[in-house]
Amino acid sequence: MISDTIIKDTFIVQTVQKGLDAVLKIQIERIAGAGDDVRKKFPDIDTILADVRSRSLSIAANQGLSLFSMQFTKKLRFLDMKKLGNLKVYNKKVWGQLYVDTLPELKYGLTEEIKTSIHDQLTEAGNQLKQK
Repeated sequence: MISDTIIKDTFIVQTVQKGLDAVLKIQIERIAGAGDDVRKKFPDIDTILADVRSRSLSIAANQGLSLFSMQFTKKLRFLDMKKLGNLKVYNKKVWGQLYVDTLPELKYGLTEEIKTSIHDQLTEAGNQLKQK
């Protein structure tokens, strides 16, 4: 039986994953497109980019409790500072994405249509497991 709590947990994980994927995409684009002036200040920018691409992300939700964990290189913060890089890859993008897009989606996005869709997906996954 698929409970309302399971549907909500699934919605939370999917929504946060979508938001963090958007942050990651923007960060990769901005770091990869850094100009020569930034590259001179950060000769290891390709290593920073590789760290961002291989970022460890963990999202878990169980019975209404959620845990989100993401690792990132400390140098990413310096790329954000105006006098060093001003790439806007940390504060503006991370908090902007999470507070402007992801949080409202979490607050208001779990409509009956979404609940039905998630229920159907979970039911289908359960049926496929039973057939194996």
